[in-house]
Amino acid sequence: MASNPRTNYSNEIHDIDIIQSSSIPPRVLYQEKSFREYLPPFLLRKVVAEIIATFLLVFVTCGAAALSKNDSTRISQLGASVAGGLIVTVMIYSVGHISGAHMNPAVTLAFAVSKHGQFPWIQVPFYWSAQLTGAMIAAFILREVLHPITNLGTTTPSGRSGRHW
Repeated sequence: MASNPRTNYSNEIHDIDIIQSSSIPPRVLYQEKSFREYLPPFLLRKVVAEIIATFLLVFVTCGAAALSKNDSTRISQLGASVAGGLIVTVMIYSVGHISGAHMNPAVTLAFAVSKHGQFPWIQVPFYWSAQLTGAMIAAFILREVLHPITNLGTTTPSGRSGRHW
């Protein structure tokens, strides 16, 4: 009974020899992702979801806050707060599975910093652009809808003579 003398002992050189002669490919520790993986084809869907979610968030919360300050269409401050909380909840359930429902550039930045590569940095400008677009559209629509009622928190200069600048 002849045994292979190389299998009777184990040392580092023998182990390296076995690893080098095996057919198992070495494990890749770092693999660079392609441009397509960072910008997937469904990025447009995510951007549109962020525009809609941010639009509704700004429209409902700022609209409720503006209506709570007006005497003719007054809603309670509790109602304005509940409206803000409910719209956030509805948007998370509605578009959370599509885009993550960030609805805020600070949240997007936090995800990019803390997720260790799960949320790619290359998508951050797209999300920020979508959030800014949705917020601006909502603000412009609110300004047109509520213009006769309220000034939406902006200050208007006034003096003794009643003249405006």
